[in-house]
Amino acid sequence: MHTQLKTKIGVLLVNLGTPDSCNVADVSSFLKEFLLDGRVIDAPYLLRQLLVRLFIVPKRKKRIAETYKSIWSDKGSPLAHYSSALKEKLQSALGDDYYVSLGMRYQSPTLRSALLELEKVGAKSMIIIPLFPQHASATSGSIIEQVMRFIMRWNVFPHMHILSDFYNHPQFILSHVALAQKQILSEYDHILFSFHGLPERHVEKARLFNANFCYKKSCYETAALIAEKLSLASSEYTVAFQSRLGKEIWCQPYMSDVIESLAKKGAKKVLVFSPSFVADCLETLYEIKVELQEEFKQHGGEKIDLVEGLNANDVWVDALKKIIQEIRK
Repeated sequence: MHTQLKTKIGVLLVNLGTPDSCNVADVSSFLKEFLLDGRVIDAPYLLRQLLVRLFIVPKRKKRIAETYKSIWSDKGSPLAHYSSALKEKLQSALGDDYYVSLGMRYQSPTLRSALLELEKVGAKSMIIIPLFPQHASATSGSIIEQVMRFIMRWNVFPHMHILSDFYNHPQFILSHVALAQKQILSEYDHILFSFHGLPERHVEKARLFNANFCYKKSCYETAALIAEKLSLASSEYTVAFQSRLGKEIWCQPYMSDVIESLAKKGAKKVLVFSPSFVADCLETLYEIKVELQEEFKQHGGEKIDLVEGLNANDVWVDALKKIIQEIRK
């Protein structure tokens, strides 16, 4: 008697990616793949190739490799470690009806290998989750485009649901609130919500395409929803943007300007949320905990603390489980 295999529901988690090691060669490989993406640097193809291969990567690879070394652990890259742990814990929480795979937009585990896993288990429906709460063309948009590029070659297309953003989902907000409540908020002079920056030109392009879409607006809404749950007055927190590249105008206010202003006004202790990253990475563990801390001290401040990232915390695993179950209803 033929026994039919039980059909699995596929869940594809996708994060940005990370170098395979903190060696200069691996960092260089990662930077090239990342920056040559036309959604990241949207210059014409040949100009982008010249900029990235001849100027940006050769100039930055050694310095960036050093910053990766400062956050690397015996478990490797924090982003890779936390993403893998999230996958395993989410698989356990969802049970045998689901198959959870993990891919990175750049480097390994590759997005192609993650999709092949789902194809091999015969997933006839898939929930695709780019792990970026606030949708942007350079992050979630690039992931979705790449997923479609691979799937279009399949003989049979699965039923797909793409979670293109979740910046205001109650479960996402409550996860941040739960982790923030481990801190004594009254000990801080000010609260900062730091979001990854984008060139203003990218934000405006998206807004012109769809007037209802605005990356900056979704960032501000995320901050406001977390602040409301924590009973923070509007004067007690500020939204800012980090990770500028080049001379182009990026989302403002810039984190460096805000932290300088706070220090000069007498703030000594500041707590920082980073709700555009679901896993701690270079932007949180180095840009905020090291670079921003140094800047704050230079201007008269004393201490910057970072709210723990969602990572593979149980509250975040439970939140993702509930979000997925809502999609399946």
